[in-house]
Amino acid sequence: MRKSKGEAMTDSSHDYDHLASRLREDGCDVDAVAAALAALVIETPSWGFGDSGTRFGVFPQAGRPRDVFERFDDAAEVHRLTGTASAVATHFPWDAVDDLGALRDHAAELRLSFGAVNPNVFQDPDYKLGSVGNPDPAIRAKAVEALIECVGSPPRSARPRSRCGSPTAPTTPVRTASRSATSASLGA
Repeated sequence: MRKSKGEAMTDSSHDYDHLASRLREDGCDVDAVAAALAALVIETPSWGFGDSGTRFGVFPQAGRPRDVFERFDDAAEVHRLTGTASAVATHFPWDAVDDLGALRDHAAELRLSFGAVNPNVFQDPDYKLGSVGNPDPAIRAKAVEALIECVGSPPRSARPRSRCGSPTAPTTPVRTASRSATSASLGA
């Protein structure tokens, strides 16, 4: 027999209270754990809100975000649903915009913050033997220039944390109400 939503919530509350009581008996500061979980911020990568694919190909999808502003819109929806995903890791040059202030303001309106700033120093065929560790001094210089450009690209609030890396392929993008899959064309 299936329980109603209200009954399931009551059971969950009872289960939580029982677990909290047992943990307190074992000396665990349950309130501190709950506060730490409430403060948890999960950072979503901007590329995760685009077309899915693999290193062998990308699979275009209707309704995908067309720019970094729409990727932030999708990230805001994930945060609305989870309450813990308020930071977005940006990736340059893909997330580069002409008006960084507008992007910063858009993020603030959505109550999102900038997380890690990730430069692309892996995709160019020149980097097949590495980027800053490449044996060719010209390729190393190219990589250093890309890193310097990336550090100068994100809004000031994004600068505290910067890391280099290769993102893995994204999975399914979130669809926002303002950009329905039925009205978006793959060529947009």
